[in-house]
Amino acid sequence: KNVILGAGLVLALTGIMLSALWWWLVGRRERAVADQLRRLYLMVNQQKQIMDGVNSALSAGVVLNDLNGTIFYANQSFAHMVGMEANSMRGRPYTDLGTDIARSLVTHTLAVHQTGDLSSFTETLTVDGKPRYFFTSCTPFRDEAGRMSGVVSVYSDVTDLATAQQKAQQMVNQTVNAYVRAVEAVDSYLCGHSSLMAQLAVTLAYVLDKTDATTLATLRTAANLSQIGMIQLPRELLTKSGALTPEERTQLQKHVEYARRALEGIDFGLPVLEAISQMYEREDGSGYPAGLSGDAICENARILAVANTFCALVRSRSYRQALSVEQALEILSEQPPQYDMHVVAALRKFLASEQGAAFLAQLENSRHDNPEHEG
Repeated sequence: KNVILGAGLVLALTGIMLSALWWWLVGRRERAVADQLRRLYLMVNQQKQIMDGVNSALSAGVVLNDLNGTIFYANQSFAHMVGMEANSMRGRPYTDLGTDIARSLVTHTLAVHQTGDLSSFTETLTVDGKPRYFFTSCTPFRDEAGRMSGVVSVYSDVTDLATAQQKAQQMVNQTVNAYVRAVEAVDSYLCGHSSLMAQLAVTLAYVLDKTDATTLATLRTAANLSQIGMIQLPRELLTKSGALTPEERTQLQKHVEYARRALEGIDFGLPVLEAISQMYEREDGSGYPAGLSGDAICENARILAVANTFCALVRSRSYRQALSVEQALEILSEQPPQYDMHVVAALRKFLASEQGAAFLAQLENSRHDNPEHEG
């Protein structure tokens, strides 16, 4: 009995010790897990505070909305844009944010949802009763499974930059107009030529599907400034009624170099100087000043060459009468080609249209504005 009683006591003590050890191990693991969770919470909370601070300090407006247009998050800058408190925006529909912002968010959501990728927009929104220009970058927001659940839009106010660019462009335009007036004062036969050439060159670019802003601005500016080198040529050379001698023609061709010198110090932010320097080059290498040919001539210069020659041929000069449209087109289409045939084809297509007929009427009117050049 004593042995059995002793064995029972030993077993009981062993069980108690094992149970205590088990509870201690479990408690230790739970304490470790709890400690990890606490550290994770502190880290997440700290990161949240940092992100909230960064977002609050950002001048750009940041907003997250779901695919139904409900606002999940907005920083202080975005809240200021819509005239609301950031904390009060969570859970509200975009329709509560005003017509401009609502339309903007709908556009962003549809675009990003369709592409599933980053999209950007340039838009004008009313802030504090005044129009402001924004560059907005939008990216999809995805859940844990990788499914798109919303859109993050970052609104960067570029009004000051846009205003500065507009002022700079106005200064460039004023400079261009001053140059054009100076050229027309030297040779009255060039009166209106630059503006007609610019109009035609831009139109040809549209026909050729070259509609990016850089190309259009380059063609317009280069056309308006293309004759600037004429100012430095002798007036008697520009107004000579007879054929030019080889020496006189060589002297006349120097206007390209004069134009390059006059314009090389101006930063247009566009390849204007290249276009002006190459617009008198020809496809077969017979042009000037460098004798370039084919693809060595930039595309802008090839468009300007056709526009310049056509406008010049159908208007009078001191040494000849105006040619008909068909005569001008025949010269442009001569073989071997001196002009880009794709551009010439675009010119034919344009002239056959209703808009082309209106342009020809404008050319005809410009002749009547200068009757001393006719007959």
